[in-house]
Amino acid sequence: ELIEGVADFWHEEVSKPLMAIEKLGKNQYVCWEDPGKEGYASILESKNLDEWILACTNEAELKEMVGGALMHPLLQQHTQLIEQAFHAYERGSYALSILGMLAAIDALLSNVSGMISSTGMMQRINSIFDKLNQKRIVTKQEMKNLCLGYTTAETLKRLTITKNFDESEPENINRHWLMHGRSRREISRLDCIKMLRLINGILLMHELADAKLDE
Repeated sequence: ELIEGVADFWHEEVSKPLMAIEKLGKNQYVCWEDPGKEGYASILESKNLDEWILACTNEAELKEMVGGALMHPLLQQHTQLIEQAFHAYERGSYALSILGMLAAIDALLSNVSGMISSTGMMQRINSIFDKLNQKRIVTKQEMKNLCLGYTTAETLKRLTITKNFDESEPENINRHWLMHGRSRREISRLDCIKMLRLINGILLMHELADAKLDE
C-alpha cells in the first residue's frame, strides 16, 4: 500500500526533492538523510548515480552502521551472520558477502512482517504527502522520514521481484536469482553497500513504525 500510495503521488507532484528520492529508490539506495537542496540537485543531475553513491560512501560510517545493527534486538540471533558478511565485504569477497546480507535481510523481515504497511507508518507518510499537496512547510525530519520510507519500500520491491529463470536476469539486485544460485551478475562493492544500507533502513523503519505519532 505504501508503494502504491507513493507511486500515485508521484504523478501529482514533480518537485525536485521527490524526483530525487524516486531516483534513489529505483537505484536500490536506501536513504535516511535529507540531502538538502544542493544534494537533491546533484542526484538529479548525476548521469551515473552509482558513482554518486560511491563518492558519498564513508567506510567508517558503514562500520559504525554494522556495529549498530549487531546491537539491535531484532538481530541478536543473527550476529554471526552479519559479522561474517561484513568481514567478507571488507576483504573484497563481495559475492559471499551479499549472500550473508540477503540471509540477514530475510531473517529481519520475518521479524517485522507488515511493518511498512502498518497503520502508524502509513499515517506518518500520508501526513507528509498532505502537507506537500497543500504546499505547507515540511520539516527536515519529515523529509528524512519520507526519504527513508520510500527508498526502503522501493528497494525491497525491486529486490524481491520474482522472475522465471528462463527469462533474462533482472537488472537490479534480485534476491530470488542470487539465493538460488542462478545469477550471473558480478557482485560489486556497491551492491554490498546497498544491501548494508537496506538492513539499516529496515531497522530504522521498524523504530519509526513503533514510535507514537505526534499529537
